[in-house]
Amino acid sequence: MLIVDDALLLRVLALTAPEEFLNEARSGQVFTTGSWYYRLAKAVAQPKVAGALSTAMAGLPPVGQERARAGLHSLPPIIGMIDLRTLIPTMAALDVDRPLNLLAAEAAAAAVLLDAGLVVTTNAPLIEHAAIQLGLTYRVVDS
Repeated sequence: MLIVDDALLLRVLALTAPEEFLNEARSGQVFTTGSWYYRLAKAVAQPKVAGALSTAMAGLPPVGQERARAGLHSLPPIIGMIDLRTLIPTMAALDVDRPLNLLAAEAAAAAVLLDAGLVVTTNAPLIEHAAIQLGLTYRVVDS
């Protein structure tokens, strides 16, 4: 089971991610968080605002862009996401030695609840620190 960040989610939706992640998604083993889903959806909806996600979207082939837009409009069932009613109590109870922001707490709590690994495309020191403290797998992959 994997929790993927927004950039990797884009590639999974566009079907341009490495085969390892596409296979995980096809078997229902890929999840994301509401924060990462929101950040990606916003970047795609507002492409004139330059950023890493809008640039990544623009770099996709047209068919990949279409797939990504469709997947963001209605997240496909191959991508899981935990309901906030379930996630927030765990977020609030995470036992780490430094405060977590919303994005880090959401990612860590989702991984705890699902016994999943965290996969990001850009190193996120706060998420990495939480993962280490909570005994979670944390991996940085190329986007």
